[in-house]
Amino acid sequence: MIDKETLRKSFEKTKELTNGFTLFSPEILFKEDFPMVVFRLALSMSQRRFANLLGVSRGKISRFEQQPPIKVRDRTMAKRLMGTIETEFVSKNLSGRIGAENLLNTYDSFMSKRMLDSARSKEIRSKVAGASMRRNAWLSATTQKPKNGFEEQVFALLKSSGIDFDFHAPVQAKTKVFIVDFAIPSSKDPKVVLEVKQTKSQNTRTEYSIIWNYIVELDHKMHNIKMGNPNILALVAISNSVKPLNKIQDGIKSEILDIDDVFVDSNLSDLPIYIKSVINSNKGPVV
Repeated sequence: MIDKETLRKSFEKTKELTNGFTLFSPEILFKEDFPMVVFRLALSMSQRRFANLLGVSRGKISRFEQQPPIKVRDRTMAKRLMGTIETEFVSKNLSGRIGAENLLNTYDSFMSKRMLDSARSKEIRSKVAGASMRRNAWLSATTQKPKNGFEEQVFALLKSSGIDFDFHAPVQAKTKVFIVDFAIPSSKDPKVVLEVKQTKSQNTRTEYSIIWNYIVELDHKMHNIKMGNPNILALVAISNSVKPLNKIQDGIKSEILDIDDVFVDSNLSDLPIYIKSVINSNKGPVV
């Protein structure tokens, strides 16, 4: 964008060449350096609006206004551009009514908006960067979260079975990152995701309600993960520290949609065998 003093001089020259903005000869675009910015500000238009009016790119308008300017070379285009500008001046009844001070005030207004937009862009970029840093810190803190008793049990079971995994690992779904208890063999290339849950209720009805709510929420999570990883296997291991859960296992399996299988206390030892068969076959879940 040109400075105010250059704009003032260009305004006076353009005013002279157009006979007070009443005659819009294409020759003006060849004789004066910055007539386009004068016309644009006289019409109180942003570069984008002016570009849309003239049927050119915003970048071309910007190049007309830079120092040194890029002038229109093609006479056919010059004629078309000036014809459109004249029509706009006439429709707004601006011919002969443009003053230097009004033009410079419009210039100041656009420059202030540009500075404000720039400041806002910096603020937004700063907020996005801050959010990214906080999310990375959250992911780091989550992956280092201490294991509870049942997680320790599953952790040891997988280790002793020679299964590679990342613990409390981020897994990229279609639109966001989810933290899963176990990503097997790794969070970068997960073939299996495993979530574990331990409850303590002694009442079977209460126990079923707790687990059901957990399964519904988890099934939704697994749905999102599978949208980004269609071939991934989703497993859940559940334990109750007071009583076994094998009586409600079939009921849980009948309700799930995106969880491939559920393991409870009584068949937890089958979990490593199941996982190995899936990874070794590399063909998805074993039925």
